[in-house]
Amino acid sequence: MKIISRCAVLILFIISLNSIYGQKAEKLTLDDLSFLVGEWNGYLEQLEYEDDSTVIKLPSELDFERKKEKYEYVFSYTQPNGNKIYNIKNTLVVKKNKLLINNEEWKIKIFTRENDSISFHASLQVKENDGDKPAVIVYNLTLENKLLTMRKMVKYKGEDEFFVRSSYVMSKNISNN
Repeated sequence: MKIISRCAVLILFIISLNSIYGQKAEKLTLDDLSFLVGEWNGYLEQLEYEDDSTVIKLPSELDFERKKEKYEYVFSYTQPNGNKIYNIKNTLVVKKNKLLINNEEWKIKIFTRENDSISFHASLQVKENDGDKPAVIVYNLTLENKLLTMRKMVKYKGEDEFFVRSSYVMSKNISNN
């Protein structure tokens, strides 16, 4: 009788998990990200490549534009000497619930839509050099409470732990909605 009771409890547990996790997931669309359009302000915090320990924090900006079936955006930051550095133009596309940034597919880990608020977390893992050292790099993109964070995590070849190389932390410029 105990075996039957345990089986019944296990079956109920599996059914409840299926009802919780088996629900149809939200689908991310290009229109879901329309709030990104405009100017964002914040900072870039980065470990210097020379010593992997000196932290610098620089004012930065992000400008998003919608171009038909994609978004284009450019990060910029201001160096301590006042020079403004612009990164290359990046593209963001949503196709079949997949997020593509510069034609690389990012894994959408979390996506929720509640009223007019959207939260998501996406990541991309690559093997490439960090500075001149071979590494595994994980890029994390998070949007929560109107705060956009892009973090670069690095693990050098032969090392066990990741460290944060850089983080952009941006909030929407309210006057440019």
